Amino acid sequence: MKEVLLQHFEKIIVVGYVREPVSYISSIFQECVRGIGYKEFNLEKCYPFYRERFEKFDKVFGKENVYLYKFDSKKDIVIDFCQKFSIPFSTKNSLRVNESFSKEAVQIMFIYNRTLPDLVLPIKIGEKLINFLCGWISSKNAIKKTLAIRSIIENIGSSKFKIHKNLIQKIIEKYIDDIKWIEKRIGETLLNEATNFQEDLIKSEEDLLNLSSETLEEFKNRIFEIFGKSNNERIANILKLFYQIIK
Repeated sequence: MKEVLLQHFEKIIVVGYVREPVSYISSIFQECVRGIGYKEFNLEKCYPFYRERFEKFDKVFGKENVYLYKFDSKKDIVIDFCQKFSIPFSTKNSLRVNESFSKEAVQIMFIYNRTLPDLVLPIKIGEKLINFLCGWISSKNAIKKTLAIRSIIENIGSSKFKIHKNLIQKIIEKYIDDIKWIEKRIGETLLNEATNFQEDLIKSEEDLLNLSSETLEEFKNRIFEIFGKSNNERIANILKLFYQIIK
């Protein structure tokens, strides 16, 4: 990529924003649940692996041409980027869109994903044909169902999805050398020592699976809103599917 770009430009600079591990893992886990059907409560797979992710840019483009900054969710990254590099940009042209799901919506998607079958592929080894378990990957049919569920629940709930720091602490301790490397690289501390004990934070897998009666009622009303109460057969099929999910 560098060689291609240098055919058109005299100099290349690389700019990246580095997110601290707790909020990053919460965010990526949510995206995997709602996007690719993730159904494991394995937070370590969502760790960012900072050195592996960023050091290659230093090696290829030169460290002096790679600018890394600590991500701040309170700032508009587009505006911040333009200000740092003196690029004219009107704040009126900036549009912030938050497409994240609520905690309640993530709960429903996570429970639904657990009903989806793991992908098993027949693999031929020598003369033998064996079934190889690949884990769950979307089939066309599964994608359609997932999109249907997502369209129903996209406006359900009001609590922000966030995983409690204490649940991620062991992952942080395991990769502390990696975190220290990126902190030294950006010249800032990533870890926030403050511990948040809000009741609506996800503190265990059980919290993800424990849907409130209010959420179930909201889900039912959302179905009525979309399909109408007269479409009894379709509503019955959706509710039947969902009740199978929450058993």
